[in-house]
Formats: sequence, structure tokens, C-alpha cells
Amino acid sequence: MENHKNYMLRMFKGDKLFIPKKISASQFMIGKGLRYPSYQIGYFLWGYFLLLLLFFVICCGLYALITYKIIQDYVVKFIKGGGVVAGVAVLSGLSLPLASFTVFRDYTYSKDIISVNNRNVYMVFSYFWFFVGLPMGFFSAISRILKAMVVGALMLPRIDHSVMPDGFQQIDQGFNAYICYLHVQTAYRNPILRVFCQMLSDQTRKCLSRPLLKP
Repeated sequence: MENHKNYMLRMFKGDKLFIPKKISASQFMIGKGLRYPSYQIGYFLWGYFLLLLLFFVICCGLYALITYKIIQDYVVKFIKGGGVVAGVAVLSGLSLPLASFTVFRDYTYSKDIISVNNRNVYMVFSYFWFFVGLPMGFFSAISRILKAMVVGALMLPRIDHSVMPDGFQQIDQGFNAYICYLHVQTAYRNPILRVFCQMLSDQTRKCLSRPLLKP
């Protein structure tokens, strides 16, 4: 609700920077905005179901890890077998920030300025890192997919945030319905516009209530 209030205030002020440029205001927003309540309820129910399913899978995994000896042995073997790989990954991950702050840093400039010292070493390091970073890129892609799935499941009930990346938000029907709802609410509930119209109405009634002067 707090985020919705902030969006409404920004819309009242004329600030529409948070709205994707490909979603333009039109007359069809009146009909699309009517979908917002039903979409909100449907997204909330599906998000609740997915969260329950996610917690159920996590609890089942922990229960199996504690109860079954076979799974415990498999996890121990996996940790022992992947210890070398994990060590190499940690050292590789630490080598980049350490090299950035020691070997490649030009101390004549502030750390907030991007400057490269020992450029020949930097070029050699970048060449070898291309081959070292290939396995890390492969596992990073898997991690990216899993993170996107988890974040998408967690953000599904939040219809005010699109789960689609920039450039594809117009295909998110729930987010589009919410944006249309904001436009309709702004058009008919803008306090500045309502006060202005009320002042015009009061002034018009006052003028009409005055007796006409006879010539």
C-alpha cells in the first residue's frame, strides 16, 4: 500500500518516469484498468501457493537430509569431491578484487576514479582470465536462472512491480492493468483538479445566483 500511495502522489505531481515509455496513455486504459482488482487477487493466490510449495520443498529437503543416511552420505561425497572446485572458485573470485586494488590500481588517482596501472599485466591477466572464467560463467548462468525463478515467485503477488525486464514490460498483463488503473485514478481523483473544478463550480453558482440588474 505504501508503494501504491507513492505512485499515486507521483502521478498527481505529473511524474511518470516510473512508467515504461512503451505504455502510452489512451482511451483503452479505462477498460484495461477494470482488470486490476481481479488480477491482483489472482496473482496473490498464485503467489501464496508458490510460496507454500517452495517452503514445502525446502522442508522436505531438510527432513530428508536429517533422516536418511543415504542422502547424508551423498552430500558428504559431493562436498569432498567439490572441495577443490569450490576452493578454486573462491580463489578466482578473490583474485579479481585483490588485483583491482593492488596490481592494477594507479595510486595517483582516487579510488573512485577508474584508472588502470600496469596495462601490460592487465592485458595478460584478461587473456588468461577468459579461459579461467568459462566454468564460472557456466555456473553463473545456472545461478542466474535459479535466482530469477525465486525472485519471480516472490514478486508474483506484487502486481505493482513487473517481473519482466525493461523493454518487455508491456507483455505483463497484470502490470499493464495496474498502470491503466493508476491513469484512471489520476484522471478522476487528482486533488488539484478536483479543487479547481469545485472552485469553478462554486464561482459559477455564485454568478448565477446574483439578481440580474434591470436596465
